[in-house]
Amino acid sequence: QQASLESQLQVAALEETPSENEKSAEESQESERLRRLRLRQTQGTLCHEFLEAFSRHPLVAEKTLDALQPRWLKQLKRLGASVEEAHASCYKARQQLLTALSGDFAWIFDPQAEGAASELPLARNDKQEDEEFHSHFAVDRTLLYKGDRWIIDYKTAQQPE
Repeated sequence: QQASLESQLQVAALEETPSENEKSAEESQESERLRRLRLRQTQGTLCHEFLEAFSRHPLVAEKTLDALQPRWLKQLKRLGASVEEAHASCYKARQQLLTALSGDFAWIFDPQAEGAASELPLARNDKQEDEEFHSHFAVDRTLLYKGDRWIIDYKTAQQPE
């Protein structure tokens, strides 16, 4: 009876343990998910850098994006993007940027805007009981518009997969 119970426990343990193929498939899926996440993050960083530069200096958006595309493609491919993925990512980023720069909120990126700053460094001190905390961060964009102070944090929208 003891041997029967031990063999049942071993069978149950084997059934609960993922096979090497299942582990490999899960690891592969996780690796692919992380690769796609890095690609989206890089696309967001590239857009952020462009908006920062555009907000500081008058640029011709389309010509500048055309000039940047080879560098962007190289960066995306270096992170594991296929040629098709890299081109699709660059196209999507270009469309998002041109929409932002020509849409209802294009005034946000005006280099001559009143009180404007890009990547404005800020510091904050907090105290909790006897401990003091210091944090440093940067505001992506800030400016005065129609008498109001605007603080903008750039984000690229991504639909969940």
